[in-house]
Amino acid sequence: MQILKKNQLFHLVGSVTTLALVTLLVALLLPVVGMGANAEGEVSDRASTRINISSSPVVSIALDKSVSLEFTPKTSGEFQQSSAKLTVSTNNTDGYRILLSSSNNNAALTSTSQTAKINSIVGMNVLPAAFTDNSWGYSLVNASTTPTSYNAVPTTDTEILNVETGKVIEGHADTYDLNFGARVSTSLPAGNYSGEVVVSAVANPIKLHSLMDVTYMQDMTSSICANTPILEDKKNPVSKQLVDTRDGKKYWVSKLADGNCWMVQNLAYDITEERINSGAINPTNTDVTETWGKDSQYPPMATKTGALNFDGVDKNVYTQTYSWNLGEYVIVDPTVHSWDSIKAGGTLDGVKNVAKYNGSQDQHNLFGNYYQWNAATAGSGAAVTADEDNLKVDNAMHSICPKGWQLPLAEPARIKDATGAILPSRDQVPTLKNKSYAYLFSKYGFTYERDESDWTGPGSINPSSQGYYSFSAPFHFVRTGDVGNESLSSMNGWSWTLSSSTTSHYNQAYRFSAGSDRIYPLSTGSRTTASSVRCVAR
Repeated sequence: MQILKKNQLFHLVGSVTTLALVTLLVALLLPVVGMGANAEGEVSDRASTRINISSSPVVSIALDKSVSLEFTPKTSGEFQQSSAKLTVSTNNTDGYRILLSSSNNNAALTSTSQTAKINSIVGMNVLPAAFTDNSWGYSLVNASTTPTSYNAVPTTDTEILNVETGKVIEGHADTYDLNFGARVSTSLPAGNYSGEVVVSAVANPIKLHSLMDVTYMQDMTSSICANTPILEDKKNPVSKQLVDTRDGKKYWVSKLADGNCWMVQNLAYDITEERINSGAINPTNTDVTETWGKDSQYPPMATKTGALNFDGVDKNVYTQTYSWNLGEYVIVDPTVHSWDSIKAGGTLDGVKNVAKYNGSQDQHNLFGNYYQWNAATAGSGAAVTADEDNLKVDNAMHSICPKGWQLPLAEPARIKDATGAILPSRDQVPTLKNKSYAYLFSKYGFTYERDESDWTGPGSINPSSQGYYSFSAPFHFVRTGDVGNESLSSMNGWSWTLSSSTTSHYNQAYRFSAGSDRIYPLSTGSRTTASSVRCVAR
């Protein structure tokens, strides 16, 4: 019988992989408090700020020893196993993954004096009795647990355990036994056979739970918005500046009192010929279900249909898809109502209430871009059909908003059905009570006024007694007017909604309007006129 002397089979190498170093960021703004005294008493003031502390995920891993096995092999083969203690620690509540690989890319244990090898077993959950002669495998189990089966040793980094969200205990290290088993017979030449395995621990990506976890506009989901709290201080909601992956522009987003997450800046995405031709406006980044470009149903280029006939009546239906970028300018004083006319594409220097952009990403009162109805709805708002004796303009289904966002819904109240009966108001249709400007302002105590004798009347809001103004926090609507006949006219704030008119206004669509002293959550505008876009999370 050939005797196999002491064989040192394994040397284990532990490696550490971390996602980031721990960082601590404290943004502290000290309030300035003015105090003074006069004959009528003391005067004081207060201010507050929110402090955000960010701690990045880290993970560490340790192995306590190398593993050695000694065999006196038998003709029928002998099985042995040994283990190393593996400890993993992390502060990441979303868990971690353990990866394992062999260092020589073939998972064989070799000897410097022999050409023979001890190869890895094949397959998963292999019982010790099923090991072929001169083979080895691994098993990862909880500490002080005897393994019942083993797995093939991978040649590249392979996940062998994933500790999921909620299973990480703060300040607690997880301990495992990393077991190795081998079966050796007398057919293996005597000698020392060794190899290395590399064990890594990687912190799982942090799941996006709320608005404060999101970096990109396209990461937004309904659950993320729902998980974001509504603060009691309605004028200072939870806000985050997000990046649009399409062009890198940043927008402030807030969780407002109506329970929705809104853009509180105007959209400034450029619909360029290059982006159209390259298919850059597509479902991966935009609120569309198919690429919107030159080959789509409503291509984003200047088009105007001929006259369409509905029951013998010609209707001139516009499907233009113009958009304008007047440049990076801000309104110096958004609270001032102005009727200055600014030529689209021309200089804005010297125009009252308009200033050049100073490069601050924090400014809410940037102009943004101007979109005709069909540009704002990515071509999905141009459908017009005949419905018996009435003209029907279908609601838009999509928009130029980033993926995960949409245009706000129009107010469905006071609309007649086919029989002439007035449909239920918004408050009687719970599923439509959110994502509309009317519902948003109602949550801030605004009185929604309308003429009950006029079933088409959209009504208006007088903000003067509410303490909230459309141009100030938390809404930040900008009095940027609209583009008509290629000129910027009126300094009212206009913003498209997702729904168009279903009456005889075949060339109009609903939009939001913030005037000098009135807010109109639902007004109509020509689809060929370009207005701003504010998006709300789906």
